[in-house]
Amino acid sequence: MGSEMCIRDSTYSFPPVHSVPGSVQRPHPPILIGGVSNPALRRVVRHGGWLALALGPNQLPERMAKLKEIAAAEGRRFEDLDLVYKIFLNPGEPKLGPFGERDIGSGSEAQITDDLKAILDAGFQKIIIRYRGESAAAQMEQMERFAADIAPKL
Repeated sequence: MGSEMCIRDSTYSFPPVHSVPGSVQRPHPPILIGGVSNPALRRVVRHGGWLALALGPNQLPERMAKLKEIAAAEGRRFEDLDLVYKIFLNPGEPKLGPFGERDIGSGSEAQITDDLKAILDAGFQKIIIRYRGESAAAQMEQMERFAADIAPKL
């Protein structure tokens, strides 16, 4: 076989797994569904809450409006949806995002603060913060910078 490695798809079975203590959330912990396409938003409305990411300031209001429209069409109260935004912070030079504009969460502290305020103003209840440092030390520096210079302005 030489230096090549053969990888096959596998499935695994486990005996029943129990978690003790159990979840205090009833009927279960929230189920967050990612994605920004219309089919993804339909899954959000039918099965859980929304875990959004990578939406720029121009896409965020349109996708939120579409989510409200789908919720109304499906007979689900929009107010009952868990709305969580996951953002990767990268203080410093602005990075180009997937929609051809500044990547949300990148740039100056003022830009990042404005991004976070826009997410909260759009109706998201929670924000998951991730860091893009090249090392644990760089990520720690970003966390400290966020805690000291950005979070207090929210």
